[in-house]
Amino acid sequence: MANEPSSRPSFSLRQRWGIFLSVIISIAAVFALVVMLNYLGARYYLRFPWSIQTRTELSSQTRSVLNSLTNDINVIIYYDKDDLLYGKIRDLLDDYRFINPKISVRTVDYLKDHADAEKVKDAYHDRMAADSDTNLVIFISANGTNIVSGEKLGQYEIDPVASEGPEREFRNRLKFFFGEKEFTSIIFGLMSAHPVRAYFFENLKSHHRLNGETDEDYKKFKLLLQNNNIDVTNISTFPGTNGVPADCKLLIIAGPDILTHQEVDNVRRYLEQGGRLFVLFSFRSREINTGLEPLLADWGVAVGHNIIHDRKNYFSESGDDVVVNSFNKYHPVVSHLQGASLELVLPRSIGTNSNNNGPEAPAAQELAWTGTSTTIDDNPIITGRRFPLIVAVEKNEAKGITDQGTTRILVVGDSYVLDNQLIDAAANPHFAAAAVNWLVGQGPMLQGVGPEVVKEYKLMLTPERFQNIRWIFLAGMPGAILLFGGLVWLRRRR
Repeated sequence: MANEPSSRPSFSLRQRWGIFLSVIISIAAVFALVVMLNYLGARYYLRFPWSIQTRTELSSQTRSVLNSLTNDINVIIYYDKDDLLYGKIRDLLDDYRFINPKISVRTVDYLKDHADAEKVKDAYHDRMAADSDTNLVIFISANGTNIVSGEKLGQYEIDPVASEGPEREFRNRLKFFFGEKEFTSIIFGLMSAHPVRAYFFENLKSHHRLNGETDEDYKKFKLLLQNNNIDVTNISTFPGTNGVPADCKLLIIAGPDILTHQEVDNVRRYLEQGGRLFVLFSFRSREINTGLEPLLADWGVAVGHNIIHDRKNYFSESGDDVVVNSFNKYHPVVSHLQGASLELVLPRSIGTNSNNNGPEAPAAQELAWTGTSTTIDDNPIITGRRFPLIVAVEKNEAKGITDQGTTRILVVGDSYVLDNQLIDAAANPHFAAAAVNWLVGQGPMLQGVGPEVVKEYKLMLTPERFQNIRWIFLAGMPGAILLFGGLVWLRRRR
């Protein structure tokens, strides 16, 4: 009959096979598109900082250094992958590699990749500190090899954590991440095949040995200098009447005792010819005149014959150390330390004087101060004053021979701040790197590369709310998708 409904199926076998093949081809096309996008993304990409923890972008100084890099640099992350800093280190170096493909990065987990770890230790054991041969980032180029320890990449603070027991529990919370400053400084140093020449003054009365491994020695500081493209050699005296060696671009005197008149005159002549001097005084010499005090007074620096304590800012049980949190935000040596801290031991006050006020006088600036809860020597009475502990001096148009250029002096009231025991404390290594780079003139490209402030965000949930969220992800979302699919299937059947 004409009006009898047809029993012919809605989809023939041919149509069903056509739909099936169409679905398979569509899936294959989507898969191919994903693979293509990943391939293109690995070679040509734009990076967007989606995470609130991620830096919005690298500093302009870092980009300038990376864009100037023409030699290959291989980076080995010799690290425990479960360490708190590993992810931040890897992400940062990936950013470097994407800006300049001449940087290659690979990871060796010394806890899991035992064979590769042994090869790394055999190849670079001479550059590893004896007490710090794990959690390292190693930079290798044709111009040399530099290593930065993970201890220098983060500054932590102690935070209490919630606990059910009667005893309080604490944890180390990452407060600052110094990765960009350290890595950029090392790469900058490896760009040149000719390191800067420095000399470390060391005689029989010196309390600090450049190559020594005791707590009071400066071997770790020597490694830091090498990481900043500065080749340092110890020197016991200034030969003859020639004074400081002609190739000296930086003279370091740590914990000086009494110098001879000739040695002081040689240092004076070196500064007048545009030299660079880094002096770190010790509490041991507070009752004597080393000969450097009147010399520095002529350059606007007042060296105190005292010991400063800060009764509110210290770490040790003895209270002999001073934690410095106040810095001159306009000077490149310490401008990046805002919010960070230095740890000194029994420091002497180092301030400025008014001996030279003329237009050609050297510019002396105080860089760091104690808090106001200070006492002097053994006097228990709190002064209520802030004492300066670090001074920088700069003078252009050096008299006489000007091969060195601008005279620069940095004076610190404590020589133990950079010894093997304390150099890794607080932000001490970052101050040391900024200090030597400023002194030798490597600072301009690195100014403004400061620490990354690490922020934490906590989401407080009761057990009931956490359980609800868990069921939403485990059952609610998959169930909603199944329900929507079922409704579509029922509608298509009709």
